[in-house]
Amino acid sequence: MSALDRQKIKVETGHRNLFVYTDATEQWAISLARSFRAKGKNVEMMKRNSWDERETFEAYGKRSSVASMLYLREDRKIEVINLQTGEEKLVKRDVEAVILSNEDYLRTFCQESGDESCLSGSDHTNGA
Repeated sequence: MSALDRQKIKVETGHRNLFVYTDATEQWAISLARSFRAKGKNVEMMKRNSWDERETFEAYGKRSSVASMLYLREDRKIEVINLQTGEEKLVKRDVEAVILSNEDYLRTFCQESGDESCLSGSDHTNGA
């Protein structure tokens, strides 16, 4: 137990979102990340090789306290995984407009999975 835990001091570090992409989805990932960051979201990007297993990135995300992972597939679908609850959803690329415009889809996903703040920015003031 750390000294901060013993003293019941909670330090907010912000919720992180992990985008996992390939060479083929790199420009798409950059575009999504730019949109998330413009809205104050904390985004980490990791490039994967074709032989890398999704579980490798999930394990990394869990170890690193990442809230959600967006796994961009080459068939233009996104696997959205709430790493805190384990809930998963598959999103088709045509839903990307909703994700980029107002994040209602991801906000609903977070609320349904019991973690309303899983996509909030580091300042926790945007109500996501």
